[in-house]
Formats: sequence, structure tokens, C-alpha cells
Amino acid sequence: VYIQGSLEDRHRRTVILTVHDVGTNHKSFVRFVDHPSMAEVKKNAVFLHVCVPGQEDNAPDYVDNFPTLAQMGEDLACVLEKIDVKSCIAFGEGAGANIICRFALLYPNKISGIILVHCTS
Repeated sequence: VYIQGSLEDRHRRTVILTVHDVGTNHKSFVRFVDHPSMAEVKKNAVFLHVCVPGQEDNAPDYVDNFPTLAQMGEDLACVLEKIDVKSCIAFGEGAGANIICRFALLYPNKISGIILVHCTS
């Protein structure tokens, strides 16, 4: 998880959890958040950018059993718990949108809203 903003503000600001599409990583959302049009949102939020296994910078070839989209959706609850976040807005693109959708269906009490771009099933 790449954190953009101050984690100390997670209880005072909106937390936005992001999951990227296949072939990208957290940097696609970092660039999006850093765009000047997002300045007001960035100022009032903490972003948690989840990097899908094997997609982080300089990642070695992934040799384990790759988790399913459903498993990754379930695991997002663990991410929030580990960072001590009760609820968030979740934003996903492509496969990340599918993962976010599965997470929202499993844990509706942890979601304030979802943004799904190019969600495929």
C-alpha cells in the first residue's frame, strides 16, 4: 500500500482507497491525484493506493498462486484493519474496479461510496 497524504490524518479526513488496472500500478493513481485539478480533494483526503501482487516497482516474476479477484477484494478489509481505517471511499479502474466492487459487496459497512471506471466482470 502506497500512502499519499499523512496517515495521521486518517481519522479527520476522507480516506480514499484505490486499486489499479492490469499492467499498471499505484503510480497511475498517484499521477491522477497529483494533477492540479485534484488539488482541493488531495488537500482534504488521505489516499491508500493498493498495488496488486507482482505489480509493484521492480517486482520479481510472480511465482506463487496468484490470488483471485474475489480473494483480493476480501483482502482489502485486512488492509483497512491494519491501517486502522473504519470506512473509505473506494476507487478502482479496470480489474481494480472489479476488485473494489467485490470488496463493497462483502463489506458494505466499510464503504462510504465507490467509483468504478471500466469495471468488467
